Amino acid sequence: MEQNKIYQQVFKVTHSAGSGSCFYLKKYDLFVTNYHVVKGFQMLAVHDNDRNPYLAKVVLVNPALDIALLAVEGDFSSLETLDLAGDESLGIGGKVYVAGYPYGLPFTLTEGSVSSPKQLLEGKYYVQTDAAVNPGNSGALSLMRSMK
Repeated sequence: MEQNKIYQQVFKVTHSAGSGSCFYLKKYDLFVTNYHVVKGFQMLAVHDNDRNPYLAKVVLVNPALDIALLAVEGDFSSLETLDLAGDESLGIGGKVYVAGYPYGLPFTLTEGSVSSPKQLLEGKYYVQTDAAVNPGNSGALSLMRSMK
């Protein structure tokens, strides 16, 4: 995936307890983040990379999958459509990117490799990678695991 496209697709999520990241699913006109990023909040802000704030509402959560969907006030129709890949496309040694706003700082993008595409931990499967991940990357990490 082109790095500039990643930059355009990843947004910052903020609320009074901290921040994280999210990405836009054009087909559904919703943003996706991790549940733990928005836990306890119904209303929050989403910021683009020009720091423009948009009011967002949490519309659906799945704590077991650590996923949350956000409805964001604004016109995002100019964004490109993301092509999400299935788990079967992940393989050991495959390239992955981690995008987001670590520690609430401006956007960063790190690169790594898949160490294990299906690592079992406490009854759940995870994608294990050697890419640098920090607090604030949560939310967009869901995107990076799924990109073709």
